Amino acid sequence: NNFYDPTDDEPIGHNVFAYDGQEFRAPEQAEAIKTRYRKEKKTLYKRLVGTLLVSLLLLFTEHIPLLNLKIPYVSDFWGSGVRYYLINFALAIGCTLLSVKPLLNGARGFFTMRPTQHTPISILTLLNLLYNAALILFFRETGLPSYNFALSVFLMLSVIGDVIRLTKETLTFDVISDDKEKFSLEKADSSPEISREKKALYKRDLLVERVSFVGKYFTRTSRRPVAYTEYFVELLITLIVAIFAAILVAFIGKSMAEAINTFMLVLVVCIPMQHLLSGIYPLGRLSKILYRHNSAIIGETVDNEYVGANTVYLDDIEMFGHHGVSVSGLRVYNDVDFYDVLYHAHAVFSEVEGPLRYVFENSSHEIRKSEDVKIVNIYANGIEALVDSRDKIFIGNINFMRSNGFFPKRNEDDDKKVENGELCILYMTVNGDLCAKFYMKYTITQRFEKFVAEMNENGTKVGIRTLDPNVTERMISLLRKDKETDIAVIRPMLNDLVPLGRRSDSSIIAKNPHMISRILAQCSYLKRINFFGIWMRILSMILGLGIVSVLVLAKAFSNVPSLAIVIYQLVWLIPTLIYTKIKLK
Repeated sequence: NNFYDPTDDEPIGHNVFAYDGQEFRAPEQAEAIKTRYRKEKKTLYKRLVGTLLVSLLLLFTEHIPLLNLKIPYVSDFWGSGVRYYLINFALAIGCTLLSVKPLLNGARGFFTMRPTQHTPISILTLLNLLYNAALILFFRETGLPSYNFALSVFLMLSVIGDVIRLTKETLTFDVISDDKEKFSLEKADSSPEISREKKALYKRDLLVERVSFVGKYFTRTSRRPVAYTEYFVELLITLIVAIFAAILVAFIGKSMAEAINTFMLVLVVCIPMQHLLSGIYPLGRLSKILYRHNSAIIGETVDNEYVGANTVYLDDIEMFGHHGVSVSGLRVYNDVDFYDVLYHAHAVFSEVEGPLRYVFENSSHEIRKSEDVKIVNIYANGIEALVDSRDKIFIGNINFMRSNGFFPKRNEDDDKKVENGELCILYMTVNGDLCAKFYMKYTITQRFEKFVAEMNENGTKVGIRTLDPNVTERMISLLRKDKETDIAVIRPMLNDLVPLGRRSDSSIIAKNPHMISRILAQCSYLKRINFFGIWMRILSMILGLGIVSVLVLAKAFSNVPSLAIVIYQLVWLIPTLIYTKIKLK
Protein backbone atom coordinates (compact mmCIF):
# COMPACT_ATOMS: atom_id res chain seq x y z
CA ASN A 1 0.00 0.00 0.00
CA ASN A 2 3.02 2.26 -0.64
CA PHE A 3 3.64 2.53 3.08
CA TYR A 4 7.36 1.95 2.57
CA ASP A 5 9.90 4.06 0.78
CA PRO A 6 12.93 1.80 0.14
CA THR A 7 15.26 4.76 0.75
CA ASP A 8 13.90 5.05 4.30
CA ASP A 9 15.18 1.63 5.36
CA GLU A 10 18.25 1.85 7.53
CA PRO A 11 21.32 -0.22 6.56
CA ILE A 12 20.90 -3.69 8.03
CA GLY A 13 23.98 -5.01 9.78
CA HIS A 14 25.48 -8.46 9.91
CA ASN A 15 24.18 -9.15 13.42
CA VAL A 16 20.65 -10.02 12.26
CA PHE A 17 19.88 -13.72 12.16
CA ALA A 18 18.07 -15.12 9.12
CA TYR A 19 18.63 -11.95 7.15
CA ASP A 20 18.64 -12.62 3.42
CA GLY A 21 18.90 -9.12 1.99
CA GLN A 22 15.16 -8.40 1.90
CA GLU A 23 13.21 -6.46 4.52
CA PHE A 24 10.08 -8.21 5.81
CA ARG A 25 7.34 -6.51 3.80
CA ALA A 26 4.70 -9.14 3.11
CA PRO A 27 3.20 -12.12 4.95
CA GLU A 28 4.31 -14.38 2.09
CA GLN A 29 7.93 -14.02 3.28
CA ALA A 30 7.21 -15.37 6.77
CA GLU A 31 7.72 -19.07 6.10
CA ALA A 32 11.05 -18.56 4.33
CA ILE A 33 12.31 -16.43 7.21
CA LYS A 34 11.20 -19.01 9.78
CA THR A 35 13.07 -21.66 7.81
CA ARG A 36 16.20 -19.54 7.96
CA TYR A 37 15.73 -19.14 11.71
CA ARG A 38 15.50 -22.91 12.16
CA LYS A 39 18.66 -23.39 10.11
CA GLU A 40 20.50 -20.75 12.15
CA LYS A 41 19.34 -22.42 15.37
CA LYS A 42 20.94 -25.73 14.34
CA THR A 43 24.18 -23.93 13.47
CA LEU A 44 24.23 -22.13 16.82
CA TYR A 45 23.73 -25.30 18.83
CA LYS A 46 26.55 -27.00 16.90
CA ARG A 47 28.79 -24.02 17.74
CA LEU A 48 27.74 -24.22 21.37
CA VAL A 49 28.51 -27.94 21.68
CA GLY A 50 31.83 -27.53 19.87
CA THR A 51 32.88 -24.59 22.05
CA LEU A 52 31.90 -26.49 25.21
CA LEU A 53 34.02 -29.50 24.20
CA VAL A 54 37.05 -27.33 23.41
CA SER A 55 36.62 -25.51 26.73
CA LEU A 56 36.66 -28.81 28.62
CA LEU A 57 39.81 -29.87 26.77
CA LEU A 58 41.49 -26.55 27.57
CA LEU A 59 40.46 -26.88 31.21
CA PHE A 60 42.46 -30.10 31.25
CA THR A 61 45.42 -29.09 29.11
CA GLU A 62 46.03 -25.73 30.77
CA HIS A 63 45.55 -26.74 34.40
CA ILE A 64 47.01 -30.26 34.71
CA PRO A 65 50.63 -28.95 34.67
CA LEU A 66 49.76 -26.38 37.35
CA LEU A 67 48.63 -29.14 39.72
CA ASN A 68 52.04 -30.87 39.55
CA LEU A 69 50.35 -34.23 39.24
CA LYS A 70 52.51 -37.14 38.09
CA ILE A 71 50.42 -38.79 35.38
CA PRO A 72 52.23 -41.49 33.42
CA TYR A 73 53.16 -40.37 29.90
CA VAL A 74 51.03 -37.22 30.18
CA SER A 75 53.32 -35.41 32.64
CA ASP A 76 56.40 -36.18 30.53
CA PHE A 77 54.65 -35.04 27.40
CA TRP A 78 53.74 -31.74 29.03
CA GLY A 79 57.24 -31.28 30.30
CA SER A 80 58.14 -29.55 27.07
CA GLY A 81 57.02 -25.93 26.98
CA VAL A 82 56.71 -25.99 23.19
CA ARG A 83 54.25 -28.90 23.19
CA TYR A 84 52.26 -27.32 26.02
CA TYR A 85 51.88 -24.01 24.22
CA LEU A 86 51.32 -25.57 20.78
CA ILE A 87 48.47 -27.82 21.93
CA ASN A 88 46.76 -24.99 23.79
CA PHE A 89 47.28 -22.67 20.83
CA ALA A 90 45.76 -25.23 18.44
CA LEU A 91 42.71 -25.64 20.68
CA ALA A 92 42.36 -21.86 20.94
CA ILE A 93 42.43 -21.56 17.14
CA GLY A 94 39.78 -24.28 16.86
CA CYS A 95 37.56 -22.51 19.37
CA THR A 96 38.02 -19.25 17.46
CA LEU A 97 37.08 -20.85 14.14
CA LEU A 98 33.78 -22.03 15.62
CA SER A 99 32.77 -18.37 16.06
CA VAL A 100 34.77 -16.84 13.24
CA LYS A 101 31.87 -15.02 11.57
CA PRO A 102 30.66 -13.01 14.60
CA LEU A 103 34.27 -12.43 15.65
CA LEU A 104 35.12 -10.96 12.24
CA ASN A 105 32.03 -8.75 12.41
CA GLY A 106 33.06 -7.60 15.87
CA ALA A 107 36.61 -6.84 14.73
CA ARG A 108 35.24 -4.94 11.74
CA GLY A 109 33.11 -2.92 14.14
CA PHE A 110 36.19 -2.01 16.17
CA PHE A 111 38.13 -0.65 13.22
CA THR A 112 35.14 1.10 11.63
CA MET A 113 33.99 2.58 14.96
CA ARG A 114 30.62 0.81 14.65
CA PRO A 115 30.93 -1.75 17.46
CA THR A 116 28.75 -4.82 17.83
CA GLN A 117 28.07 -6.96 20.86
CA HIS A 118 31.01 -9.14 19.78
CA THR A 119 33.60 -6.36 19.46
CA PRO A 120 35.22 -6.77 22.93
CA ILE A 121 35.49 -10.56 22.67
CA SER A 122 36.75 -10.22 19.07
CA ILE A 123 39.65 -7.95 20.05
CA LEU A 124 40.40 -10.02 23.14
CA THR A 125 40.48 -13.22 21.04
CA LEU A 126 42.78 -11.61 18.46
CA LEU A 127 45.19 -10.37 21.12
CA ASN A 128 45.09 -13.75 22.86
CA LEU A 129 46.11 -15.51 19.64
CA LEU A 130 48.98 -13.05 19.19
CA TYR A 131 49.99 -13.63 22.83
CA ASN A 132 50.05 -17.40 22.22
CA ALA A 133 52.17 -16.92 19.11
CA ALA A 134 54.62 -14.78 21.09
CA LEU A 135 54.87 -17.44 23.81
CA ILE A 136 55.71 -20.13 21.22
CA LEU A 137 58.20 -18.02 19.27
CA PHE A 138 60.01 -16.10 21.98
CA PHE A 139 59.03 -17.10 25.52
CA ARG A 140 58.38 -20.86 25.46
CA GLU A 141 60.96 -21.54 28.19
CA THR A 142 59.72 -18.87 30.59
CA GLY A 143 56.76 -20.87 31.90
CA LEU A 144 54.33 -17.98 31.43
CA PRO A 145 50.66 -19.00 31.70
CA SER A 146 48.27 -18.99 28.77
CA TYR A 147 44.65 -17.88 29.11
CA ASN A 148 43.01 -19.95 26.42
CA PHE A 149 40.56 -21.66 28.77
CA ALA A 150 39.31 -18.26 29.95
CA LEU A 151 38.88 -17.12 26.34
CA SER A 152 37.08 -20.33 25.41
CA VAL A 153 34.60 -19.80 28.28
CA PHE A 154 34.07 -16.20 27.16
CA LEU A 155 33.44 -17.44 23.63
CA MET A 156 30.97 -19.96 25.01
CA LEU A 157 29.16 -17.14 26.84
CA SER A 158 29.10 -15.28 23.53
CA VAL A 159 27.48 -18.26 21.78
CA ILE A 160 24.95 -18.62 24.62
CA GLY A 161 24.18 -14.90 24.19
CA ASP A 162 23.59 -15.53 20.49
CA VAL A 163 21.26 -18.42 21.33
CA ILE A 164 19.25 -16.11 23.60
CA ARG A 165 19.23 -13.43 20.92
CA LEU A 166 18.07 -15.90 18.27
CA THR A 167 15.36 -17.24 20.58
CA LYS A 168 14.18 -13.69 21.20
CA GLU A 169 14.06 -12.93 17.48
CA THR A 170 12.24 -16.19 16.74
CA LEU A 171 9.57 -15.55 19.36
CA THR A 172 9.21 -11.95 18.22
CA PHE A 173 8.85 -12.92 14.59
CA ASP A 174 6.25 -15.58 15.44
CA VAL A 175 4.15 -12.85 17.09
CA ILE A 176 4.44 -10.20 14.40
CA SER A 177 4.03 -12.57 11.44
CA ASP A 178 0.77 -14.20 12.52
CA ASP A 179 -2.58 -12.99 11.20
CA LYS A 180 -4.06 -12.00 14.58
CA GLU A 181 -5.13 -8.45 15.31
CA LYS A 182 -2.29 -6.40 16.79
CA PHE A 183 -1.77 -3.08 18.48
CA SER A 184 1.41 -1.08 18.17
CA LEU A 185 2.82 1.86 20.07
CA GLU A 186 3.69 4.60 17.58
CA LYS A 187 5.64 7.79 18.17
CA ALA A 188 3.55 10.94 18.02
CA ASP A 189 6.27 12.97 16.31
CA SER A 190 5.76 10.91 13.14
CA SER A 191 2.00 11.44 13.13
CA PRO A 192 0.20 14.43 11.59
CA GLU A 193 -2.54 14.30 14.22
CA ILE A 194 -3.32 17.66 15.81
CA SER A 195 -5.04 18.25 19.12
CA ARG A 196 -7.78 20.86 19.13
CA GLU A 197 -6.92 21.77 22.69
CA LYS A 198 -3.10 21.57 22.67
CA LYS A 199 -2.45 22.52 19.02
CA ALA A 200 0.08 19.69 18.59
CA LEU A 201 1.17 16.51 20.23
CA TYR A 202 4.43 16.54 22.13
CA LYS A 203 7.35 14.54 20.77
CA ARG A 204 7.32 12.23 23.78
CA ASP A 205 3.64 11.36 23.28
CA LEU A 206 2.78 7.89 22.00
CA LEU A 207 -0.22 6.60 20.05
CA VAL A 208 -1.70 3.11 20.32
CA GLU A 209 -2.60 1.98 16.78
CA ARG A 210 -4.51 -1.05 15.53
CA VAL A 211 -2.46 -2.67 12.76
CA SER A 212 -2.53 -5.72 10.56
CA PHE A 213 1.13 -5.84 9.56
CA VAL A 214 4.33 -4.96 11.40
CA GLY A 215 6.96 -3.54 9.08
CA LYS A 216 10.67 -2.70 9.19
CA TYR A 217 11.31 -5.74 11.34
CA PHE A 218 14.91 -6.37 10.25
CA THR A 219 15.69 -2.66 10.20
CA ARG A 220 14.65 -2.33 13.82
CA THR A 221 16.29 -5.60 14.84
CA SER A 222 19.64 -4.46 13.43
CA ARG A 223 19.76 -1.12 15.26
CA ARG A 224 22.69 -0.92 17.65
CA PRO A 225 21.74 -0.12 21.23
CA VAL A 226 23.70 2.44 23.25
CA ALA A 227 25.16 -0.45 25.26
CA TYR A 228 27.37 -1.46 22.31
CA THR A 229 29.11 1.90 22.50
CA GLU A 230 29.50 1.46 26.27
CA TYR A 231 31.20 -1.93 25.74
CA PHE A 232 33.46 -0.31 23.15
CA VAL A 233 34.49 2.49 25.52
CA GLU A 234 35.19 -0.02 28.30
CA LEU A 235 37.35 -2.00 25.87
CA LEU A 236 39.34 1.10 24.85
CA ILE A 237 39.89 2.13 28.48
CA THR A 238 41.11 -1.36 29.38
CA LEU A 239 43.44 -1.45 26.36
CA ILE A 240 44.98 1.86 27.34
CA VAL A 241 45.43 0.72 30.95
CA ALA A 242 46.92 -2.61 29.79
CA ILE A 243 49.43 -0.86 27.51
CA PHE A 244 50.41 1.55 30.28
CA ALA A 245 50.80 -1.33 32.77
CA ALA A 246 52.93 -3.34 30.31
CA ILE A 247 55.21 -0.36 29.66
CA LEU A 248 55.54 0.24 33.40
CA VAL A 249 56.43 -3.40 34.11
CA ALA A 250 58.90 -3.48 31.22
CA PHE A 251 60.57 -0.31 32.48
CA ILE A 252 60.78 -1.46 36.11
CA GLY A 253 61.38 -5.19 35.70
CA LYS A 254 63.46 -5.00 32.52
CA SER A 255 61.58 -8.06 31.23
CA MET A 256 59.64 -8.20 28.00
CA ALA A 257 58.08 -11.54 29.02
CA GLU A 258 56.65 -10.03 32.20
CA ALA A 259 55.44 -7.01 30.23
CA ILE A 260 53.37 -8.98 27.69
CA ASN A 261 52.03 -11.25 30.42
CA THR A 262 50.92 -8.20 32.42
CA PHE A 263 49.30 -6.75 29.29
CA MET A 264 47.30 -9.94 28.67
CA LEU A 265 46.39 -10.41 32.32
CA VAL A 266 44.95 -6.89 32.56
CA LEU A 267 42.81 -7.57 29.49
CA VAL A 268 41.34 -10.92 30.54
CA VAL A 269 40.66 -9.72 34.08
CA CYS A 270 39.51 -6.13 33.49
CA ILE A 271 37.46 -6.33 30.27
CA PRO A 272 33.97 -7.02 31.72
CA MET A 273 32.97 -10.14 29.84
CA GLN A 274 29.67 -10.34 31.73
CA HIS A 275 28.10 -8.14 29.06
CA LEU A 276 28.10 -11.16 26.72
CA LEU A 277 25.08 -12.48 28.65
CA SER A 278 23.87 -9.65 30.86
CA GLY A 279 23.23 -7.43 27.83
CA ILE A 280 20.83 -9.77 26.02
CA TYR A 281 19.44 -11.90 28.85
CA PRO A 282 16.92 -9.26 30.07
CA LEU A 283 15.54 -8.79 26.55
CA GLY A 284 15.36 -12.54 26.00
CA ARG A 285 13.56 -13.09 29.29
CA LEU A 286 11.10 -10.27 28.60
CA SER A 287 10.41 -11.65 25.12
CA LYS A 288 9.48 -15.04 26.59
CA ILE A 289 7.14 -13.39 29.09
CA LEU A 290 5.45 -11.31 26.39
CA TYR A 291 5.23 -14.22 23.97
CA ARG A 292 2.81 -15.94 26.35
CA HIS A 293 0.54 -12.92 25.88
CA ASN A 294 0.95 -12.73 22.07
CA SER A 295 2.99 -9.56 22.47
CA ALA A 296 6.56 -8.64 21.55
CA ILE A 297 9.35 -6.10 21.62
CA ILE A 298 11.40 -5.69 18.44
CA GLY A 299 15.12 -5.05 18.57
CA GLU A 300 17.36 -4.04 21.46
CA THR A 301 16.64 -0.29 21.65
CA VAL A 302 13.08 -0.44 22.98
CA ASP A 303 13.94 0.85 26.47
CA ASN A 304 15.55 4.02 25.11
CA GLU A 305 12.73 4.64 22.62
CA TYR A 306 9.67 4.41 24.84
CA VAL A 307 10.62 4.95 28.48
CA GLY A 308 9.76 8.44 29.70
CA ALA A 309 6.74 9.08 27.45
CA ASN A 310 4.53 12.02 28.45
CA THR A 311 1.16 10.63 27.37
CA VAL A 312 -0.07 7.44 25.72
CA TYR A 313 -3.21 7.93 23.61
CA LEU A 314 -5.73 5.12 23.07
CA ASP A 315 -8.83 5.02 20.87
CA ASP A 316 -12.08 5.81 22.66
CA ILE A 317 -13.27 2.22 22.21
CA GLU A 318 -10.67 1.24 24.83
CA MET A 319 -12.24 3.61 27.34
CA PHE A 320 -15.88 2.68 26.85
CA GLY A 321 -15.64 -0.78 25.32
CA HIS A 322 -18.21 -2.13 22.87
CA HIS A 323 -21.07 -1.74 25.31
CA GLY A 324 -20.13 1.35 27.32
CA VAL A 325 -22.23 3.72 25.21
CA SER A 326 -25.97 3.41 24.82
CA VAL A 327 -28.87 5.42 23.38
CA SER A 328 -31.19 6.07 26.33
CA GLY A 329 -33.63 8.14 24.28
CA LEU A 330 -34.34 9.41 20.79
CA ARG A 331 -36.47 12.31 19.66
CA VAL A 332 -37.42 12.59 15.98
CA TYR A 333 -38.22 15.97 14.39
CA ASN A 334 -40.25 16.97 11.33
CA ASP A 335 -41.95 13.59 10.95
CA VAL A 336 -38.76 11.98 9.74
CA ASP A 337 -38.97 8.20 9.50
CA PHE A 338 -37.39 6.48 12.55
CA TYR A 339 -35.56 3.93 10.42
CA ASP A 340 -34.24 6.70 8.17
CA VAL A 341 -32.65 8.31 11.23
CA LEU A 342 -30.92 5.08 12.22
CA TYR A 343 -29.84 4.48 8.62
CA HIS A 344 -27.98 7.80 8.34
CA ALA A 345 -26.50 7.69 11.86
CA HIS A 346 -25.25 4.17 11.29
CA ALA A 347 -23.78 5.15 7.92
CA VAL A 348 -21.73 8.02 9.37
CA PHE A 349 -20.42 6.30 12.51
CA SER A 350 -19.55 3.09 10.70
CA GLU A 351 -16.87 5.12 8.90
CA VAL A 352 -15.23 6.73 11.92
CA GLU A 353 -14.98 3.72 14.25
CA GLY A 354 -15.37 4.07 18.00
CA PRO A 355 -18.14 3.00 20.43
CA LEU A 356 -20.85 4.89 18.54
CA ARG A 357 -20.36 2.57 15.61
CA TYR A 358 -21.35 -0.44 17.72
CA VAL A 359 -24.25 1.44 19.30
CA PHE A 360 -25.87 2.07 15.94
CA GLU A 361 -24.88 -1.32 14.53
CA ASN A 362 -26.76 -3.00 17.37
CA SER A 363 -29.71 -0.64 16.98
CA SER A 364 -30.02 -0.99 13.23
CA HIS A 365 -28.87 -4.54 12.46
CA GLU A 366 -32.01 -5.14 10.39
CA ILE A 367 -31.50 -1.95 8.37
CA ARG A 368 -29.54 -1.92 5.14
CA LYS A 369 -26.09 -0.38 5.51
CA SER A 370 -25.07 2.35 3.09
CA GLU A 371 -22.05 1.51 0.93
CA ASP A 372 -21.58 5.11 -0.18
CA VAL A 373 -20.39 7.25 2.73
CA LYS A 374 -17.88 10.08 2.58
CA ILE A 375 -16.61 11.99 5.60
CA VAL A 376 -16.44 15.59 4.35
CA ASN A 377 -14.95 17.21 7.45
CA ILE A 378 -14.26 16.65 11.13
CA TYR A 379 -14.71 19.37 13.72
CA ALA A 380 -14.03 19.57 17.45
CA ASN A 381 -17.72 19.04 18.27
CA GLY A 382 -19.23 17.51 15.15
CA ILE A 383 -18.92 15.63 11.87
CA GLU A 384 -19.99 16.54 8.35
CA ALA A 385 -20.63 13.67 5.94
CA LEU A 386 -22.24 12.78 2.62
CA VAL A 387 -24.36 9.61 2.40
CA ASP A 388 -25.42 7.99 -0.88
CA SER A 389 -23.86 10.95 -2.73
CA ARG A 390 -26.94 13.08 -2.04
CA ASP A 391 -27.71 13.32 1.69
CA LYS A 392 -25.64 15.92 3.51
CA ILE A 393 -25.38 15.00 7.17
CA PHE A 394 -24.37 17.06 10.20
CA ILE A 395 -23.99 15.24 13.53
CA GLY A 396 -22.80 17.03 16.66
CA ASN A 397 -23.62 18.80 19.90
CA ILE A 398 -25.71 21.93 20.22
CA ASN A 399 -22.76 24.28 19.73
CA PHE A 400 -21.90 22.56 16.48
CA MET A 401 -25.48 22.87 15.30
CA ARG A 402 -25.65 26.57 16.14
CA SER A 403 -22.33 27.24 14.37
CA ASN A 404 -23.82 25.67 11.23
CA GLY A 405 -27.11 27.62 11.33
CA PHE A 406 -29.33 25.16 13.20
CA PHE A 407 -31.00 26.23 16.43
CA PRO A 408 -32.66 23.33 18.27
CA LYS A 409 -34.91 24.33 21.10
CA ARG A 410 -33.12 23.93 24.44
CA ASN A 411 -34.52 21.99 27.37
CA GLU A 412 -33.50 23.05 30.89
CA ASP A 413 -33.77 19.53 32.33
CA ASP A 414 -31.62 18.16 29.51
CA ASP A 415 -29.05 20.94 29.99
CA LYS A 416 -28.77 20.15 33.72
CA LYS A 417 -28.23 16.46 33.05
CA VAL A 418 -25.55 17.27 30.47
CA GLU A 419 -23.92 19.68 32.92
CA ASN A 420 -23.85 16.98 35.63
CA GLY A 421 -22.50 14.31 33.30
CA GLU A 422 -25.63 12.15 33.52
CA LEU A 423 -26.08 12.07 29.75
CA CYS A 424 -24.86 13.60 26.50
CA ILE A 425 -26.88 14.84 23.54
CA LEU A 426 -26.20 14.58 19.84
CA TYR A 427 -28.23 16.28 17.12
CA MET A 428 -28.45 15.19 13.49
CA THR A 429 -29.55 17.04 10.37
CA VAL A 430 -30.21 15.65 6.89
CA ASN A 431 -30.10 18.00 3.90
CA GLY A 432 -30.58 21.09 6.03
CA ASP A 433 -33.42 19.77 8.21
CA LEU A 434 -33.07 18.93 11.88
CA CYS A 435 -34.27 15.33 12.15
CA ALA A 436 -33.12 13.74 15.42
CA LYS A 437 -31.91 14.28 18.98
CA PHE A 438 -30.04 11.38 20.59
CA TYR A 439 -29.78 10.97 24.35
CA MET A 440 -26.52 9.11 25.03
CA LYS A 441 -25.20 7.49 28.20
CA TYR A 442 -21.51 6.68 28.68
CA THR A 443 -19.84 4.26 31.11
CA ILE A 444 -16.08 3.97 31.53
CA THR A 445 -14.83 0.40 31.91
CA GLN A 446 -12.94 -0.77 34.99
CA ARG A 447 -10.31 -2.16 32.65
CA PHE A 448 -9.54 1.34 31.43
CA GLU A 449 -9.38 2.69 34.99
CA LYS A 450 -6.90 -0.06 35.85
CA PHE A 451 -4.84 0.89 32.80
CA VAL A 452 -4.78 4.54 33.87
CA ALA A 453 -3.65 3.55 37.38
CA GLU A 454 -0.88 1.33 36.02
CA MET A 455 0.36 4.03 33.66
CA ASN A 456 0.22 6.59 36.45
CA GLU A 457 2.52 4.37 38.52
CA ASN A 458 5.03 4.58 35.65
CA GLY A 459 4.73 8.37 35.54
CA THR A 460 2.87 8.35 32.21
CA LYS A 461 -0.46 10.04 31.53
CA VAL A 462 -3.25 8.52 29.44
CA GLY A 463 -5.14 10.24 26.65
CA ILE A 464 -8.04 9.40 24.38
CA ARG A 465 -8.24 9.81 20.63
CA THR A 466 -11.83 10.19 19.52
CA LEU A 467 -14.20 11.51 16.88
CA ASP A 468 -17.18 11.39 19.21
CA PRO A 469 -18.42 15.01 19.57
CA ASN A 470 -19.61 14.25 23.11
CA VAL A 471 -16.23 13.12 24.43
CA THR A 472 -14.32 16.01 25.95
CA GLU A 473 -11.87 16.29 28.82
CA ARG A 474 -14.59 17.82 31.02
CA MET A 475 -17.11 15.10 30.16
CA ILE A 476 -14.57 12.36 31.02
CA SER A 477 -13.73 14.09 34.29
CA LEU A 478 -17.42 14.08 35.27
CA LEU A 479 -17.73 10.35 34.53
CA ARG A 480 -14.61 9.22 36.44
CA LYS A 481 -14.38 8.71 40.18
CA ASP A 482 -10.66 9.43 40.13
CA LYS A 483 -10.36 13.21 40.03
CA GLU A 484 -6.59 13.23 40.55
CA THR A 485 -5.59 12.11 37.06
CA ASP A 486 -6.79 13.97 33.99
CA ILE A 487 -7.46 12.28 30.65
CA ALA A 488 -6.36 14.33 27.65
CA VAL A 489 -8.48 14.25 24.45
CA ILE A 490 -7.28 14.65 20.87
CA ARG A 491 -9.22 14.45 17.60
CA PRO A 492 -7.69 13.17 14.39
CA MET A 493 -7.78 15.34 11.31
CA LEU A 494 -9.57 14.12 8.21
CA ASN A 495 -6.34 12.85 6.63
CA ASP A 496 -5.67 10.71 9.71
CA LEU A 497 -8.66 8.43 9.12
CA VAL A 498 -6.48 5.56 7.98
CA PRO A 499 -8.56 2.42 7.42
CA LEU A 500 -7.89 -0.68 9.50
CA GLY A 501 -5.05 -2.68 8.05
CA ARG A 502 -2.36 -0.01 8.17
CA ARG A 503 1.23 -1.09 8.68
CA SER A 504 3.21 -0.44 11.82
CA ASP A 505 6.67 0.97 12.35
CA SER A 506 7.01 0.24 16.06
CA SER A 507 9.16 -1.73 18.50
CA ILE A 508 6.24 -2.60 20.79
CA ILE A 509 3.48 -4.94 19.61
CA ALA A 510 0.66 -6.08 21.91
CA LYS A 511 -2.38 -8.32 21.61
CA ASN A 512 -4.51 -5.60 23.20
CA PRO A 513 -3.94 -1.97 24.18
CA HIS A 514 -4.08 -2.77 27.89
CA MET A 515 -0.91 -4.86 27.58
CA ILE A 516 0.90 -1.63 26.69
CA SER A 517 1.06 -0.55 30.34
CA ARG A 518 2.74 -3.81 31.32
CA ILE A 519 5.24 -3.59 28.47
CA LEU A 520 6.16 0.01 29.30
CA ALA A 521 6.57 -0.95 32.96
CA GLN A 522 8.88 -3.79 31.95
CA CYS A 523 10.83 -1.41 29.70
CA SER A 524 11.41 0.84 32.70
CA TYR A 525 12.76 -2.22 34.52
CA LEU A 526 15.07 -2.81 31.55
CA LYS A 527 16.52 0.66 32.12
CA ARG A 528 17.18 -0.17 35.77
CA ILE A 529 18.73 -3.51 34.87
CA ASN A 530 21.00 -1.84 32.31
CA PHE A 531 22.00 0.78 34.88
CA PHE A 532 22.77 -1.99 37.38
CA GLY A 533 24.82 -3.79 34.74
CA ILE A 534 26.85 -0.65 33.99
CA TRP A 535 27.82 -0.27 37.64
CA MET A 536 28.70 -3.96 37.91
CA ARG A 537 30.99 -3.65 34.89
CA ILE A 538 32.64 -0.49 36.21
CA LEU A 539 33.22 -2.06 39.63
CA SER A 540 34.61 -5.24 38.04
CA MET A 541 37.06 -3.16 36.01
CA ILE A 542 38.22 -1.14 39.02
CA LEU A 543 38.53 -4.15 41.34
CA GLY A 544 40.17 -6.20 38.59
CA LEU A 545 42.80 -3.51 38.05
CA GLY A 546 43.43 -3.45 41.79
CA ILE A 547 43.90 -7.23 41.90
CA VAL A 548 46.30 -7.18 38.94
CA SER A 549 48.27 -4.34 40.57
CA VAL A 550 48.68 -6.38 43.75
CA LEU A 551 49.76 -9.42 41.73
CA VAL A 552 52.33 -7.38 39.80
CA LEU A 553 53.77 -5.84 42.96
CA ALA A 554 53.92 -9.27 44.59
CA LYS A 555 55.57 -10.76 41.48
CA ALA A 556 52.77 -13.36 41.44
CA PHE A 557 51.06 -12.43 38.17
CA SER A 558 52.55 -15.39 36.30
CA ASN A 559 50.80 -17.83 38.63
CA VAL A 560 47.22 -16.80 37.87
CA PRO A 561 45.38 -19.71 36.19
CA SER A 562 42.58 -19.28 33.64
CA LEU A 563 40.11 -20.93 35.99
CA ALA A 564 40.57 -18.13 38.54
CA ILE A 565 39.89 -15.52 35.85
CA VAL A 566 36.71 -17.33 34.78
CA ILE A 567 35.50 -17.48 38.37
CA TYR A 568 36.20 -13.76 38.79
CA GLN A 569 34.19 -12.84 35.69
CA LEU A 570 31.29 -15.11 36.69
CA VAL A 571 31.19 -13.50 40.14
CA TRP A 572 30.10 -10.26 38.41
CA LEU A 573 27.81 -11.94 35.88
CA ILE A 574 25.66 -14.02 38.25
CA PRO A 575 24.32 -11.09 40.36
CA THR A 576 23.20 -9.30 37.19
CA LEU A 577 21.31 -12.38 35.99
CA ILE A 578 19.68 -12.83 39.41
CA TYR A 579 18.70 -9.14 39.52
CA THR A 580 17.16 -9.48 36.04
CA LYS A 581 15.14 -12.53 37.06
CA ILE A 582 13.82 -10.71 40.13
CA LYS A 583 12.78 -7.60 38.19
CA LEU A 584 11.25 -9.27 35.13
CA LYS A 585 8.47 -11.63 36.18
